[in-house]
Amino acid sequence: MPLSKTEGAQTRPPRNEESVARALASDGGTGAAGNRRTQAERRETARKRILDSATRVVRMRGYDGLSTEEVSQLAGVSRGALRHHFPTKTNLMVSTLHFLNEEMLSKSWSRVERAKGGADVLDLVIEDAFDFFFGDYFFINLAISMSDERNSDLHMAARAVRRESRFAIEKTWIERMEATGLPAHVAGDVVALTFSIVRGFAIRRMIVDDSAEFERLIGTWRKMVRQHVSTHLRPDQRHEAD
Repeated sequence: MPLSKTEGAQTRPPRNEESVARALASDGGTGAAGNRRTQAERRETARKRILDSATRVVRMRGYDGLSTEEVSQLAGVSRGALRHHFPTKTNLMVSTLHFLNEEMLSKSWSRVERAKGGADVLDLVIEDAFDFFFGDYFFINLAISMSDERNSDLHMAARAVRRESRFAIEKTWIERMEATGLPAHVAGDVVALTFSIVRGFAIRRMIVDDSAEFERLIGTWRKMVRQHVSTHLRPDQRHEAD
């Protein structure tokens, strides 16, 4: 879900989470009018390399171990170029969250379209949950959550990004479950429990990484859900939920 650019990123943002997130994600700067397209393309390419590199560094060292010098080296840009795009470490981190969030949302909305086309909704919900909780976005959010609470702008912005992404997706999955004939409360329970179970697997992976066991357990959960939802559907609706 693309976010609009904000002007004047150096000014102090209002103290609410949405405006802090927007202001910190702005990369600022425009090229000369006569060469705007070429400069914009170069700027976007460099920006993406920086964000990819920031993701790699946080995955390796956590947020507290994030070094803008290491990010610039991985991205193949000067520290001055990095500061041009992202004046502060907080700005870089929030922009990275937005970048990963947009990639994740694109995949989620693609799955929703597949569900509308008749694909298995439960399988897609499980796939979406694994992609989210086992991906870079969730890991970096965890890293931020465990970082110094005194960086209030970072924590406020991260919360805003989380809300705008997951609430919309989870609501849409509930609607797709309802479209198969399930009552709203059953659809909501299935989505909430599925995301909670997969989130638990993601946290457990920090202790033991056993993909085969996770796959076995999620298979058990899939069977339990199908048995449960079948009791809330008419016989002619059951094939839609399978």
